[in-house]
Amino acid sequence: MLNFNVSDEYTPLFYAGRFPVYVTTLLVAAHTTAMILFALIAGFGGDTFLGWLTLTTPELFNGALWQPITYLFVQPPSLWFLIQMAMLYVFGREVERFLGRAAFIRLYVALAITLPVLVVMYGLATPVVYPEGGSGSSLVHFALFLAFALIYPTLEIIWVIQARWVAVALLGLYSLVYFAAQDWVQLGLLWPMTFVAYIMCCQSGVTDRFGIYTKLCEWMPAKTKEPVPVGSGTRREPVRAAARRSQQVNVAKASGVDGIEDGDLHELIDPLLDKIAAKGIASLTHKEREVLEKARDRLLKAEGQSKSR
Repeated sequence: MLNFNVSDEYTPLFYAGRFPVYVTTLLVAAHTTAMILFALIAGFGGDTFLGWLTLTTPELFNGALWQPITYLFVQPPSLWFLIQMAMLYVFGREVERFLGRAAFIRLYVALAITLPVLVVMYGLATPVVYPEGGSGSSLVHFALFLAFALIYPTLEIIWVIQARWVAVALLGLYSLVYFAAQDWVQLGLLWPMTFVAYIMCCQSGVTDRFGIYTKLCEWMPAKTKEPVPVGSGTRREPVRAAARRSQQVNVAKASGVDGIEDGDLHELIDPLLDKIAAKGIASLTHKEREVLEKARDRLLKAEGQSKSR
């Protein structure tokens, strides 16, 4: 365990005895079980049945609607599968620790859905079979590793080689392999999956290192805000308000919001909510989360007292 940033939302799904089971743990168990079943069925001559689970566009267009789900668990036994599960457990667990359970599930589901959507799009032009002799989840798990490299780019994972350079090298190598083999489908899956992993991480609060997510947000139509009526009491002087909020946050961090009047708590919470809206809840420090929770409790308590009067 790398013991870096840990989200407050990193909690186990359940406990198996005293052993906490997280989303990553459950995924490794599910894929390993699928691999064992794959080997047993193949050993008893069930190749035809296993072929129904593979994502094949001609069969999918003829009604095999289960394939966009079952393709993920096509796991033939191999040394690469063991390496893949080890990478999922190590790197996937750290992505889950950083993003939190909900954001990690969104990332995994987005990757798992993006691949069959792309396969269907390519299948409109030419028949596609995925995977061809490999693990159905390999590209999804590779995209998870790219997410890890995005979160911890300078972490040395292979001797003195940083995660970002390992990710760049593998991405470049796979691209060259698919290009040399003229495997346009695999090449057309690799880069969109990389893009989805990047966007989902940025949406969850990971630094937008290349400015792509920021540009996308600028292109998206902004929500129109209702004009603030003059004299309504909600207008603020920008400079004074910013200075006041900054001072209040500093006081709150030092005193645990005890030094803040109830009427001023909204001014304290505003910059923290703005930060969450801009970068996601994962961008808050542990102390800022503490301040937000205590201020919220104070406001709820004050509201309850005012109603009881």
